[in-house]
Amino acid sequence: MKTVEERIAQVDEILSRGGLVLTDPLMRGSLKNKVFEDGSCTGYTFRLNNLSYRGVWISTIEGLELKVDGEPVDHRDMTLVLGNFYCTIDELKNNSDVFWGCADKCYINVNKVGGLSAGDHEIEIVITKRNDFGHSYGEAEDVEGYLRDATELQHPTVVRDRAVFTI
Repeated sequence: MKTVEERIAQVDEILSRGGLVLTDPLMRGSLKNKVFEDGSCTGYTFRLNNLSYRGVWISTIEGLELKVDGEPVDHRDMTLVLGNFYCTIDELKNNSDVFWGCADKCYINVNKVGGLSAGDHEIEIVITKRNDFGHSYGEAEDVEGYLRDATELQHPTVVRDRAVFTI
């Protein structure tokens, strides 16, 4: 069990990230090219802030759209990296056993030969996330413990963010 001091330190770290949890998924200042020792560059990467103070099951992320300098990035060129776990954006829904804890570092890697040019780049992201818990509200009264017309779990949350990064 964590001490009070350890919990306070974790909360301080989360709050100091420079983004508001639930509203600013792009971690400011985290964009960089992926450059190897031989000078070759295979793309770029940036860090995401967690979407919830409780953490997120990555299978609840139904979609992730990315634009760089106004140009859409193909899903096939993106990989989510969470510790030692890697998967394409399209595979997120199939990984119901992977939890993104509120203090875990999560990155999006984008494959692009040569990476991004030096200078400013506008990054836009749209994340569609299904709710992973909640109560059932509705009009039905004939089903005990579950209300047939419940709708709040059927409408995913859409989180948008845009920021200018400098490489």
